[in-house]
Amino acid sequence: MPDQTIKVINVVCAILEDEEERIFVARRPEGKALAGGWEFPGGKIELNEAPAGALKREIREELEIEITIGDLLPASSYDYDFATVVLHPYRATIQSGEINLTEHPEGLWLNRKDLPNLNWVPADIPIMQALLSE
Repeated sequence: MPDQTIKVINVVCAILEDEEERIFVARRPEGKALAGGWEFPGGKIELNEAPAGALKREIREELEIEITIGDLLPASSYDYDFATVVLHPYRATIQSGEINLTEHPEGLWLNRKDLPNLNWVPADIPIMQALLSE
């Protein structure tokens, strides 16, 4: 009998907002799952890692900035063919540094009204839609 266990991947992401109320988004690189899709930056929570700590680590690795973490927003999940991704979004602001992309080929600061114009990865869509209704 085949193993029917579904792999669950817990991921954190930053709803990184600037003083002009724009939100930072990043395009996934070629060669990775969901290549070319847009997402809120972040990454996987490692074993025994607190979600907020994981987010600070991922943003430091991917954007080379330090962030201040705010409220946790409602989680989003999506059943991909490779796993179920549960995405935990946190509001965040830049504490120090300038964004330098180390993994994503492109990043943008967008007004909320422009967010739907991008080709989003599925797990991020409910979060993007929730931001539109704020």
